[in-house]
This record gives sequence, structure tokens and C-alpha cells, in this order.
Amino acid sequence: MEIKINKTLVDSTCINGIIGDYNTFVNDLKRIDFDNNNIIIDKKKLTKEEKRNLHKKIAIVEKNISDNYKILTVYDFMKLYVLENYLILKDYKKKIKDSLKIVGLTNYHERLVNTLSSSEIKLLLLATTMLSNPDIIVIDDLFTYFDIKWEKKVLSLLNQLVDKYKKVIIICTNDSEFVYKYTKNLICFSNDKILIQGNTDYLFEENTSLLMNNKIGIPKTILFTNLVLKKDIKLNYSKDIRDLIKDIYKKV
Repeated sequence: MEIKINKTLVDSTCINGIIGDYNTFVNDLKRIDFDNNNIIIDKKKLTKEEKRNLHKKIAIVEKNISDNYKILTVYDFMKLYVLENYLILKDYKKKIKDSLKIVGLTNYHERLVNTLSSSEIKLLLLATTMLSNPDIIVIDDLFTYFDIKWEKKVLSLLNQLVDKYKKVIIICTNDSEFVYKYTKNLICFSNDKILIQGNTDYLFEENTSLLMNNKIGIPKTILFTNLVLKKDIKLNYSKDIRDLIKDIYKKV
């Protein structure tokens, strides 16, 4: 399924990355008048009613939790989310328990939010978002505090949501190393407008100067490979520094 929100083209078959000045894109999804957006799914333009229905199936994993909510327990925070968003759940207690288990926060129900680590808060935000069973999950800067172990666990979960449950995953971040390594479709924003979009590897490897000129970071392995290529040494692009080093030993 191909989804176009205004001019942003999202692929439902893989994890999408968004990099650059993407705040306008995220804010457009939050707008009360969301139905004013131009939305096309599989080349069919949605009506206002269809856009309103779609809006109910979009969930945004925020960057942090307001201080006003940090005095709550994890359970009460998630229950409040259910109430504030008018979610109709058959058994909200079980849904909360299951969502926490999925992200690795089993037995966290009675923990106070203000006692959680930065990475645990990120996981709580992800678990809370999943309560509504959204079709489109927009993740804003989720991976900042994860170590490599948790990064792989969460990415495994997100890939499962795409492959098994057909969820649309959009990761917004300015970590170019991350999006190069883990996303397949990329949308680059500059000055709140789409600069370029398409296959992640192609955009970074073939449009390096364009991205750099618009203050979008380039993965270090690409910068290094480009330097070597200028010396007429054939070197393959690699997302893993270890693979790059192996290639260098073979060809240099």
C-alpha cells in the first residue's frame, strides 16, 4: 500500500525514515483539522470522511512525557491515555498488561513514571501508543537513549508490526547513521519542505552533496567511501564499519 500525505510518500511494506526539518510533517498529523490534508492511498484521493477515519488510526509516539503525568503510576498513565483518547477497549486492563509485555516492561504497572529511566520512558510511550491498535505509527526520536541491545529488540518488534500485522511505521530522527542502517524508504525535509524522497540507500549514496548542502547529516561510512572512490579505488558502500574495513583490506 502506498500512502501520500500531502507530498510525503510513505511505503507500507517497510520501515520509513524521515530526516531534516520534519516538525511540520508531524504537526500536520496532529492537527484538529487533519481532514484538510491532501491524502492519497493507492492513487485514490480520500474524502473528508475517509480522512477523519484514517486520523483515528494514526498514533504518534511523542518525545517525552509531560511533568504533570510523571507523578502517576505506569498503569494510571496508560489508563488516562485510554480515557483522554476515548478508546473503546474490550478489556483495557488486559490491553495495558499486554502492551507493556510486548515492549519488555512486564510488571511495571505500579512503578511511578518519575522513577523510570529515559529508555524505559521511551518504551512506555511506545506501549501506550499501541493501546489504540493504530494502523500508522509515527515515532519521533524514539531511539536516543537505547543501548544496542534494546535498539535491536525494538527494531525487531517494529519489523514484526510491518511484516506480520501490516502496520505503517514512520521513524522521525536526525540520526543519519540510524536511518541509513534501518530504514528502506526515506523522506528528507529542508526548511519544512520535502527536499528529496525515495530509497534510503540511493538517497544517501547518490545525493550526498545535496543533503550536506541542506544540513542533513551523512553516515560516516558513506563519507569515507566517497573519499576512497575519488582516489579511483573501487569500494562498495557498507552500513557496517566492520564490513567496510574488510573491504578495504581486500582492495587497498
